[in-house]
Amino acid sequence: MENYSLAQRLKAYRKLFKMSQAELAEKVGCDQTSISAWERGRSIPNADILIEISDKLGLSVSELCGFNDKGLEEKALIDAYNRADEGIRKAVRTLLGLKGGIDNVEN
Repeated sequence: MENYSLAQRLKAYRKLFKMSQAELAEKVGCDQTSISAWERGRSIPNADILIEISDKLGLSVSELCGFNDKGLEEKALIDAYNRADEGIRKAVRTLLGLKGGIDNVEN
């Protein structure tokens, strides 16, 4: 997600972790309209909220904002894979042409 804006990254990560706007809003203590506005780029969350969102998504603020290197992006992908259900993991293995398992990949 290198060239994405904060708005695009927030939406993409929220969807990656299978959270609705309402669920994320509840977890960070704001309303769903704020999440919607941030995802559409109409406003930007303050620093405290960015920290809270990052924490709830299991990311660093740098990752969420796009100030990361390839290693951190790879970590986020590995973490997402490890949290995914078996059906998603199987689809990823098939798409990558892997036989056998890569379950519980280490960061």
